[in-house]
Amino acid sequence: MFKALRALSLLVLVVLIGCGSSRAYLGPMIQLGNTDGRSEMMVVWRTSGLADSRIEYGSYLDSEKIVFDPMEVYYHSLRLTGLKPDTEYFYRVFSNDILIGQFHFRTGKSDFQPFRFVVFGDSGTGKSMQYKVAAEIEKNRPDFILHTGDLVYGKGEDENYLNQFYDPYRKLISKILFFPSLGNHDYGTEIGQPFLNNFVLPGNERYYSFDYGNAHFVALDSNRVDEESARWLETDLANNGKLWKVIFFHHPPPFATGHVGDKAILDLWVPLFEKYDVDLVFVGHQHIYARYQPLNGVRYIVEGVGGKHLHDVTLGSHLASWDNKHWGFGSVDIIGKKLIFRHITHQGFILDQFSLEK
Repeated sequence: MFKALRALSLLVLVVLIGCGSSRAYLGPMIQLGNTDGRSEMMVVWRTSGLADSRIEYGSYLDSEKIVFDPMEVYYHSLRLTGLKPDTEYFYRVFSNDILIGQFHFRTGKSDFQPFRFVVFGDSGTGKSMQYKVAAEIEKNRPDFILHTGDLVYGKGEDENYLNQFYDPYRKLISKILFFPSLGNHDYGTEIGQPFLNNFVLPGNERYYSFDYGNAHFVALDSNRVDEESARWLETDLANNGKLWKVIFFHHPPPFATGHVGDKAILDLWVPLFEKYDVDLVFVGHQHIYARYQPLNGVRYIVEGVGGKHLHDVTLGSHLASWDNKHWGFGSVDIIGKKLIFRHITHQGFILDQFSLEK
């Protein structure tokens, strides 16, 4: 029986891939997981049938190493080891001996090298504007991506990840690290379980942190703002000595936009942002771009124009710049002690920018 089921899974993959259907597999996607992103990296993908997992990888087109897991699963995850920092690697992904494809990525940079990341949110539609934003992000050539939540609309259903995530970002996620945070729509199915199934993130995955270059990044779950999350956040920030600190999550604090906002964010998280000298806080939820004047040293930016319809809202106080006519994303360059932010539209125009220096 076991052999028959395996043969059936193999046949399903052969037929679907042979017909050119993207439903045969989803991904692959490079992920940080609990690696350093320099000497190790995770690769994840999904198959429509039970299958084993194999990756051939190396710094040349002719792969040098193989990693294999015989366990037959739908959600695949393999760790690539023995990597070098800031180096391009090629990799081939196989399930049940069928080649899914050949891809490439570059490992993380050292603490002293300049790097770029982009940030956006409220994107999961599967419609044209989501694809246009993705195409402009690819032109921007970031080292990694932050997402402020609502990756999959409706209720974050697992079956919607194909059209609303994997297909629109197919060219990005196979080569660029993607760090999401949980939006309210992502939370709608089993308290975000499909989100947890599809990504391999650091820590407990609902809220987590990672370092890149001379900066520290923290993803928070604003669907669950409580004393536990505040204790974790304070411990994380207190034990990190990176020059730059960036935090991202979904719901804006009450002072940021026309939405009432979650007062618990104001009471539990905002004092910690100020206490530990956080430089930038990115949020979404409102389908606008908005940048606020520094509040007690912290700069709050709403990046919620990743592809969903745009909002007409009454904005909060301390506004420095805003737009609700264009889709787009934020782009951040960190060059040692200098940080340069630009908000870029889906048409490639720089709509807003500023710089910081330490």
